[in-house]
Amino acid sequence: MRQAERLDLTRTSRKQYFSYMEVSGRDCVATATGPEGPVRGAPVAGKDHRPLPEGAPIVLVIEDDPDVALAIVQCLAAHGYATLRGANGTEALELAPLHPLAMVLLDWRLPGTPKGAELVQRLRAECRYRLPVVVISADPAALSEARDAGVEDYLPKPFRLDDLVHVVDEHSR
Repeated sequence: MRQAERLDLTRTSRKQYFSYMEVSGRDCVATATGPEGPVRGAPVAGKDHRPLPEGAPIVLVIEDDPDVALAIVQCLAAHGYATLRGANGTEALELAPLHPLAMVLLDWRLPGTPKGAELVQRLRAECRYRLPVVVISADPAALSEARDAGVEDYLPKPFRLDDLVHVVDEHSR
């Protein structure tokens, strides 16, 4: 998938670009299908806490939609970032203290609790340092809520992958 393409969250494009996730042993390897055929992504760290690439900035991606998370993880891996992925607030709170995070990408409207402002507050408390948080959301109301919670930036869905990289570069290095 070309970087400038828009990450469109409709079911049609999900089927077109994201075919499956392959699980082998302890690694979860994302595979996407784009206009040029299959594209194999980098291993995604998750609950198995496998070692991350040494020296790469670590981004915690908190996204409940596996297709969106897959696109984000592959894009960031292609730009030299290591990623951890949590599908909800509980998983994010388990992963955050285990690694020195460069930043968090947070879907504001997660199922269950904690989420939103409460999750931002708890993540920062767990990490004990000023952790940059960038919100990604399709809900326009999330922008004002996120600002009130003190997040660094907001990326509305759907977003361009080059915009994602720009925001992560700005807040993680």
